[in-house]
Amino acid sequence: GGPASARRGYGRAALARDLDRKAVDELVEAGAEQGDYRTIGKSCDVVITMLPNGDIVQDVLFGENGVASGLAKGSIVCDMSSVTPVQSRTCHDRLAEAGVGFVDAPVSGGEPGAVAGTLAIMCGGEQADFDALSDVFDILGSSALLTGPSGSGSAAPAEPAAELTA
Repeated sequence: GGPASARRGYGRAALARDLDRKAVDELVEAGAEQGDYRTIGKSCDVVITMLPNGDIVQDVLFGENGVASGLAKGSIVCDMSSVTPVQSRTCHDRLAEAGVGFVDAPVSGGEPGAVAGTLAIMCGGEQADFDALSDVFDILGSSALLTGPSGSGSAAPAEPAAELTA
C-alpha cells in the first residue's frame, strides 16, 4: 500500500489488489491499475505478493480464481511475505508443476525501508528466477541475496538481512 506507492517512476506497469481499499487507491494514484487476482496472473509476467501470512498467500495464489489460475508458463511469483519455509516450498512446488517460477523473498527494513527503497531482501529459489527479478529487487531494496533453494529465504532470520544494508 503506502510504502509501495512511494516508489513511483520506475518504468514498470503495475496491477494492484488489496482488501484495504485505501491501499489500492494509493497505488492507483501512483500509476497502478486495479485488477482481480486472476487478471493479475493473466496480465503480469512477474507477480509480487506481500501478505500477512502463508495461509493468505496460498489462498491468493491457489484459491478460486487465484493468481495461479491466470499465470502463463515462464511467469515468476515473488512472495515477500513472512511465511514458513514449508509454505514457501509448497508454493514453489505447485507453481513449478505449471512451469511458473517462485522466489521466497521476505524483507527487512520495515515501512521506512520500503519508502526509501532500501529493504534488505533474502531470497530462496532458482538462480534463473532470482536473476530475472534483479531489476525489481533494485527498485525495492538496497541489497538482495540468494541464500539457497526454495524456502531458504523464508528461513533466513531478519537480523542478518538487516546487516546487508549496513
